[in-house]
Amino acid sequence: MLEKFQAAMLGLAVGDSMCRTDGKWSEETQIALIVSRCLSLNTSSEEYEKYFSMELAEWGKTQEKDSRNADLATYFAAESASPLENDSTCQVAFSMPVGFYFHKNIPKTIDFARSTAAVITNESSSQCCAVASALMGLYAFLDVPVGLWGNELTSFVKGIDNDLMEGIQATTLLCAKHKKIDDFNKYLSGFNPAIATVCGALFCCMSYPNSIDKALETAVKMPIDNDAIASVVGSCMGAKMGLKAISEEKITHLENKQLVLDAATELFSGSKTTEAV
Repeated sequence: MLEKFQAAMLGLAVGDSMCRTDGKWSEETQIALIVSRCLSLNTSSEEYEKYFSMELAEWGKTQEKDSRNADLATYFAAESASPLENDSTCQVAFSMPVGFYFHKNIPKTIDFARSTAAVITNESSSQCCAVASALMGLYAFLDVPVGLWGNELTSFVKGIDNDLMEGIQATTLLCAKHKKIDDFNKYLSGFNPAIATVCGALFCCMSYPNSIDKALETAVKMPIDNDAIASVVGSCMGAKMGLKAISEEKITHLENKQLVLDAATELFSGSKTTEAV
């Protein structure tokens, strides 16, 4: 079981780093690690949200001079920072550890994924997308067949977010039909970035359910927030397929690999105390 946590967190970092010219992490991995630490406190979602906000503020103060994260870090470091009306898709990747942590508890997955997104954005569709992303992680962790993810997510968002539901349904159909990334990218451009990230990650995983390398290569080619998409894809496929599926070369050259492994171990230890439903 620990291996699943390690593969999920390493996969997230690998996917993120593949989209950087310097091969290093961006905020997707850094803040996912913060989420992981905060989850391990095993508190209520309200207390988690407060602690997550404080951790983000501290992270912001240390990262303002880092060109990779400067804009987002400056925002979080502000003393009066409040959730953004519209943000990119960062919160979708940040929510992945929630799905792994509460892999036996769907209600808590939904509750804590919403809390994670609420710190970043007031936009309800983006919050719904963060929950959908966390649920993808949960399905991957429980080894639910990738082909069923679209149906499972559609069932969740039905009546909550019609745009996301339509996007997921169309993604599933496109994958079943021909899996052409050019056609999908044209379709993707019609949605807001958060929806595009969920659908993009779903497309990559469904197109190559047995190859993390091919799924990640497809994610890197996505025109919108490819680092967020690749982070979600890497974490989901890592959880589904395990450490052996991730290229040894990618893991060897990963920035601060031990830090990611330590976070995975901490997340695993905390998850054993969560109540199953």
